[in-house]
Amino acid sequence: MRIPLTMTAVLVLLLGGTAVAQKTPAPLESRLSAKVEGGEVSLTDNKFPLVLTFTNKTEKEQTFDNGSYAIVVLDDKGEQVDNALLVPTVMRKVTLKGGTTTDRPGLTISDGKLKEGKEYYVVVSVRNLTALAKFDTVK
Repeated sequence: MRIPLTMTAVLVLLLGGTAVAQKTPAPLESRLSAKVEGGEVSLTDNKFPLVLTFTNKTEKEQTFDNGSYAIVVLDDKGEQVDNALLVPTVMRKVTLKGGTTTDRPGLTISDGKLKEGKEYYVVVSVRNLTALAKFDTVK
């Protein structure tokens, strides 16, 4: 009775240990810049025209899932605007290659979260990279 119990415990520890030891993604060898096209966001259009540009420091291809983006909107006082953006639920791979790569995350604005005529900032992080862009809201 002791041997099967001991073997079960050893198997649980071994399997549990491999489940915990996940591979940490490598840092991206690139610089990230962000801009909101036109510097303005229309509250009636509800589209958030964010353009991310990666300037690559290596010739090798680098990939990550778009779910790796952390995107936050801050008001003119630097405080987070909760749930200001709706993120697409379709997962896709972003591939960085060549000198520069541009990505448009395809975000939309949540109704009533942003106010017309105000200045805001969007902060984007992915792995080891972070970028900031300023924008104004218009009707």
